[in-house]
Amino acid sequence: MRKISILILFVCCAAFALAQKNLSADKLYHAGEYKLASEKYERMLKTSPYNTVAIFRYARCVQELGDVDKAMEYYAKLSSRHLSKYLHMGDIYVLKYNPDAAIEAYNMHLEVQDRTPEELAIIAKKIKYAELLKRYLRRVERVAVVDSVLVPMDKMLDCCQLSTEAGQLQYDSLLGVLYTNQRADLRLWSQRVDSTSQLYSSHRLLDTWTEPEPLPVNVNFTVSQQSPYLLGDGVTLYFAAQDTAGFGGLDIYVTRYNTVTEQYTEPDNIGFPYNSPANDYMLLIDEVQQRGYLATDRFAPAGYVHIYTYVLPEIKQYWRGLSTESLAEYAQLSSWDKVGAPSESTLEVESTDSASEDFFFVLNDSVVYTTATDFVSPEAYVVFMEWEKQSLKLQYESEQLYDLRLQYMEASEAERQELAPIMLQLEANYPILKQHCQSLLLEARRLETSARGK
Repeated sequence: MRKISILILFVCCAAFALAQKNLSADKLYHAGEYKLASEKYERMLKTSPYNTVAIFRYARCVQELGDVDKAMEYYAKLSSRHLSKYLHMGDIYVLKYNPDAAIEAYNMHLEVQDRTPEELAIIAKKIKYAELLKRYLRRVERVAVVDSVLVPMDKMLDCCQLSTEAGQLQYDSLLGVLYTNQRADLRLWSQRVDSTSQLYSSHRLLDTWTEPEPLPVNVNFTVSQQSPYLLGDGVTLYFAAQDTAGFGGLDIYVTRYNTVTEQYTEPDNIGFPYNSPANDYMLLIDEVQQRGYLATDRFAPAGYVHIYTYVLPEIKQYWRGLSTESLAEYAQLSSWDKVGAPSESTLEVESTDSASEDFFFVLNDSVVYTTATDFVSPEAYVVFMEWEKQSLKLQYESEQLYDLRLQYMEASEAERQELAPIMLQLEANYPILKQHCQSLLLEARRLETSARGK
């Protein structure tokens, strides 16, 4: 009888000790101490490998610590009935640039019952981001990288050796990147205005500079704009901006100054591989040296940036016919085309597989192109690629306007006042962008028809 009592006491003590371990790990988990919590859950799973709570929370811990592959390994141990895992799996798929798997995971998570409107809104936002990722993955530009270095952020300009014709750049602790053009009569920089960072310009008149003026609101379109860089044509402006409709952090945008209307075009997100969920701080293009420089903190520790040096292609080309994994690597710049010098033929390096169907370009009633190599005119191909890009933008803005109209129907009066000017702007832009797309398509056909007739 005494032996039985001792055995019962031992079992109770062991159960109490396990409960205390659980409690300790759970407290660390809820406090956000993921490193310590993961260690405790890992020890716990050695003795209780089928503890689903410990499996899920260990996966969450290692995911927060950045080991997404191990997190996926442990999410896979949970049954399909454990619907909460799909939200976090979706986030990992997004990080891996696999939007289809992410959307599927988020939709699985929606099957969880009793979701609050706030939770449903968060999931809807995540799905919309994955759809954005999917659209841009259709157009991953091929980039031939010749160098990649990791440097402290305040030293990033030291790695960007521009020719005299490409202008001058200086780093200022307050203004960030200060650009001066080749003629030394124009300066562009980013300046703090209340809680925002806006792009400003100043012109030299004889021996004095004009008072700084902000660029138009369609260029300073969000809370943070920085690192302006003007091409040698004097009209094409690249800059970094943090936009809620972007990929996260700072993205690179391009706009062009129309010398006839004296207005800037609406800025375009230049897509992959230049942009990412990380901060993409700066893009420089030296047309004389045929080099480009991209500064980004993807794959970099805090306070550092990677500077990618790449060769400017004669014609922009995009990756086609690749697996999701390969396309993701090129979009992230974890893989790239490599060449030894600018004199090497980037067209040879970046040749398109003519066996794969890339698109449908109807030249006339009897001729349809499906690959880049079908084009006779390089100029027509460039114009057609611009048409594809602007068509995607037109589709995106149309979907955005549709979503805003739905929001407007259910919004409060104060919310409607905020939504109305955005909707009006989109409605005004739509016919202009649609006409622009039609003009581009007609121009591509004209150029190609002319080239085929020679």
